[in-house]
Amino acid sequence: MATSPRPFTPGDLRHERKVTGFSLSPDGETVVFAAQSIVGKEYRSTLWRRPTAGGRAERLTMGTATDGAPRISPDGESVLFISDRHEKEAQAFVMRLSGGEARMLPAVAGGVGAAEWSPDGGRVLVLGPSGERRFSVGKPDDPTALAIDSLVWRVDGVGVRDQRNAIWLVNASGRGKPTRVTSVAVDVTQPRWLRDGRIGFLADLRPDFSEEAYRAYTITTTGGRPREAGALGGSVWAAAWSPGGTLAMIGVEPDNAFWREPHLFVKRPRQKVPERLAADLDRPALPTSFGDLIPDAPPLLRWSDDSHLLASVADRGRAHPTRFGLDGTIERLVDGDVVAGDVQSGGDRVVALANIGP
Repeated sequence: MATSPRPFTPGDLRHERKVTGFSLSPDGETVVFAAQSIVGKEYRSTLWRRPTAGGRAERLTMGTATDGAPRISPDGESVLFISDRHEKEAQAFVMRLSGGEARMLPAVAGGVGAAEWSPDGGRVLVLGPSGERRFSVGKPDDPTALAIDSLVWRVDGVGVRDQRNAIWLVNASGRGKPTRVTSVAVDVTQPRWLRDGRIGFLADLRPDFSEEAYRAYTITTTGGRPREAGALGGSVWAAAWSPGGTLAMIGVEPDNAFWREPHLFVKRPRQKVPERLAADLDRPALPTSFGDLIPDAPPLLRWSDDSHLLASVADRGRAHPTRFGLDGTIERLVDGDVVAGDVQSGGDRVVALANIGP
């Protein structure tokens, strides 16, 4: 006689472990992932390394810090990550992929929220506060008032947006100081390196608005005025540039209504207006399932080569890793009870971060 499964209890939450992010090496042979667990009364995250061909995972970081957002270097020798091990403020660190001590890169005041290698591995872009306060009056650590002149002044779960997010550059060697690339007037999200050394990102550059509608922009590493790369009738939710310069976007048309279904669009280098890719696909081109063990991250879109994109497509509560060809082909890479988020390729392998059913 089959026995019933044991009921879930509140105490089981303390035993949950969640992979919050990963990075696949350029040759596809190694994956580094961040595993979150509960230590004492707090969440902690450590980095682990594992061969994609199988085998035992090896722990890379120790201690009581929260380490996450790993990025393996272009040469496959080092891993970049974000950690709060320095004065409990998130900063960018680098360590050898083979293990050893991590070293902190030049710090950005207020902490960083993202870090990415340049294509040649010589520099790192980090996303952090611009350094200019918008609303608070008085001492930075003990303001006396907020002088609010914008409808977009706070975010649930984050709080007051007193500083805009800016792109900063640091040397991967650790020498020198951070250099801010974007203006204090530009609020940046989802920065990415382009193959030619420029930087792409999403932002809403309108002088005044009540709800953000992002467009894709590029900027040189020396700064200056951002150049618009792509826009939709609604908002761009994710963007990625191919090695040859084709821009792919997940977003909504013809306006920014909350109930619009997000789709996939591409804009080739000499194309003026983006075109819908896989126009017959009547499913959102991103995960739409949520839960404690599903990483909370923006939509992710990646190129596997100059002609194919990787994304996750929602379907009846699931989200399947899918390869899209610029010729209109659609290939579901995994079937079944899967909720996949990030999908990456390296060498001849494709790896997805996913929750799977029983």
